[in-house]
Amino acid sequence: EQEILLVGIMTEGIHTPFLSDRDLAIENARYTVRTARNVAAEWWPPPEGRIAARANEVLSEAVTLLRRVEERGLFESIRAAEFADTSRSPDGGHGLEGVVPIEEEYVNPFLELWDRGVAVQP
Repeated sequence: EQEILLVGIMTEGIHTPFLSDRDLAIENARYTVRTARNVAAEWWPPPEGRIAARANEVLSEAVTLLRRVEERGLFESIRAAEFADTSRSPDGGHGLEGVVPIEEEYVNPFLELWDRGVAVQP
């Protein structure tokens, strides 16, 4: 019974929403987060409510998964499709043959900031 809430993107119903609508929706979401940041100090869900029950269910499933991974080992768990129902064998994949070399003219400003250890502010 999990619900998905679209964050007010007016053109979300069309195949490719307008970028301006996405920008406005992100700004609206930031406004909501800023405005509601102190709600938890005054409101707490009931211990026997749906939110607490779902949190306990997710925690229990996570612990069960981690125990299976501990028993099997990480690589065998990946082979058994424990993560996102996607199986990968330890010796499968593309390896270096699947890596595309970066051209000399390639520019990625994020990587340049990353290399210098600069924190990017949202």
